[in-house]
Amino acid sequence: MSKKNSERGFSLIEVLVAMAIMGIVLFAFFNIINTNNKANTKNDTDITSLNYVQSEIENLREKIKSGEFDFDSLDKLEDGTVVYEKLIDKSKKVVYDKVLSEGDVSLYDTPYEKITTIKDEDGNLIDKGNITNKIKTIVEDKSGQIYKITVTGKSMNDYSSKKEVKIVTEIFKDK
Repeated sequence: MSKKNSERGFSLIEVLVAMAIMGIVLFAFFNIINTNNKANTKNDTDITSLNYVQSEIENLREKIKSGEFDFDSLDKLEDGTVVYEKLIDKSKKVVYDKVLSEGDVSLYDTPYEKITTIKDEDGNLIDKGNITNKIKTIVEDKSGQIYKITVTGKSMNDYSSKKEVKIVTEIFKDK
């Protein structure tokens, strides 16, 4: 007589193979999610830099249109341009805002690692670890009525793409 096989179910090998296949699929899925999160973080910091640059252009446009911006009274470099820089910290507050004179060191152009100390207008030390964005604005008087403005910004965040955002525009002075 032949014996009937009445045992039903999965063998141990079948269960292990199924678990291995599911593990590979889940690993790939979570790897894709992680990559997307990193890309979203980079894009978010780059968009924040772009927003700071755009708001700087808009603020300057308002000052020029209202007559509040007095180009002639500002310190100029040898080429006749006005250059000023801003540093923004983690709380989105401007902690450094300075018009550069001849001989001043540009914090924007200095590599982050080489910046030793930063002082604000009052002489207070600024913690460079809290700086998230740097903005450099160059204003050039084209004809007494037209200002060429170049605003460049970059994120200091470790998760950013380290790209510079640059906007160049010309603003007509109404008065």
